Amino acid sequence: MYVLACRLINLVLHSLTSAALLSVSASATARRRRTFTTFIRLSFATLALVGPLAAIAVTGLDSVDSPKRGAGFVLLVSLQRQSMS
Repeated sequence: MYVLACRLINLVLHSLTSAALLSVSASATARRRRTFTTFIRLSFATLALVGPLAAIAVTGLDSVDSPKRGAGFVLLVSLQRQSMS
């Protein structure tokens, strides 16, 4: 999948830079293309790493509303009983 994404990025970059930067020298065009490619790859890698964590965090928000299960609930009930006696 990574190779396919890199090929797609290179294809898009080639079509964007070839038409927009005809008056710029070849070395400047290549440098801009490499910089933009690096930026796109880093963005893709960041989304691939942070995306699942964000999804876990969003799905975990439902459990905040109902804390009535597990060891936390047992601790809460025992503290409430101690404070009443």
